[in-house]
Amino acid sequence: MGDIRAQVSPDYRILMVSGLLVSFLFLIALYGQYTKTVWAARLVTVLARFDVVGEFYAQDTLIIDITLSFVVAIIILLIVYINRWTAQHPVK
Repeated sequence: MGDIRAQVSPDYRILMVSGLLVSFLFLIALYGQYTKTVWAARLVTVLARFDVVGEFYAQDTLIIDITLSFVVAIIILLIVYINRWTAQHPVK
């Protein structure tokens, strides 16, 4: 726990609570993906954007250390973007 306090700029408790909330919402989005609901992709997109912005907030700089969650969030955003683009531009 002491190591995380040294790495983040804001209060670590706020980040832990928001991380727990985001994890719970990702589980809800996973259930939504499993049941093929419309809102699940939008929720995943919002959570991935929150994670990307949260990395900059947590490290308090524009030059950040790239973490695994940051990479996964970028991959999720790319997949959603590609899926939306291919749905709007079907191959003839």
